[in-house]
Amino acid sequence: MLVSSAGRPVLATMIKDLVEAHPKVFRGKYPQASPTIPIGWHTLLDEFCLLLEAICDEYELSSLQFHRILNESGCLILNFDFCCKLSERKAQTIEARVFALRNRSFFSCSVCGRLVETLTDPVLCKVHDKLD
Repeated sequence: MLVSSAGRPVLATMIKDLVEAHPKVFRGKYPQASPTIPIGWHTLLDEFCLLLEAICDEYELSSLQFHRILNESGCLILNFDFCCKLSERKAQTIEARVFALRNRSFFSCSVCGRLVETLTDPVLCKVHDKLD
C-alpha cells in the first residue's frame, strides 16, 4: 500500500483532499473509492469537481449525491446523480465531460496524470516509466 509522508494511505489522502477542496460538491461526505484508483487521476477528479462548481447553482449542487469513484479496467467511472432536474444543456455538458474524463483516464499516467504516448501496464508517462 502506498503511504503519504504523513503516514496515511495515498488513496485516503487523495479522497480527503478532494472532499476538502470541493465542499459544495461533496458537502463533507466521502464517496466510496475503489482501492485501485491511481493517484494520477486526482487532476481528472479535481477538474470534474471544478466543472460542477462552475455550471451548477447552489440548489443543484445541494442535490448532488456522489456515490463512488471506480477504476474499471483502467477507466475512471464516476457514480453520482442529482436529485433535481438539470437543464438539458447542463446535463449534456456533464455527460460529455464524464465521457471525456473516462477516455483520458485510460491514457493518463498512474502517478502524475500526464497523458501518455504509449500504453504500458501500469500506465506510466516517460518520466515515471524510467523510475521503475
